[in-house]
Amino acid sequence: MNQTGPTIIGNDVTIGHGAVVHGCTVHDSVLIGMNATLLDKCVIESEVIIAAGTLVPPGKTLASGYLYMGSPAKAVRPLSDEERASITQYAQNYIKYSRVYRGEHSIEENPFYNRQEFNAGKHEPKDPSHT
Repeated sequence: MNQTGPTIIGNDVTIGHGAVVHGCTVHDSVLIGMNATLLDKCVIESEVIIAAGTLVPPGKTLASGYLYMGSPAKAVRPLSDEERASITQYAQNYIKYSRVYRGEHSIEENPFYNRQEFNAGKHEPKDPSHT
């Protein structure tokens, strides 16, 4: 096995289920989709969304401000202002989920769950029309 170097992950980064992040640098405010693969010495600049299943090959740099897809990863379009803002919000949502899981916050402090469904063992997101 090659010693490629450390994996460095910045702030407000969400790594989707099943993603592989190996020996690379991920700057702040990045959303890595499910089952994406980031290989040795690639660099992901800030404010990037990597689509599910995307392959970022070794040594590739993904420039800030784009949505990347494919195998190998290619910029498909610039991110909207709304998408850029959502990257940080996704990371904050996972922090809220983890605090409830660890018992640091109650379900009432977490806007993503309906208390009755949570107590019944149904962990479905709260329906926004029933607030």
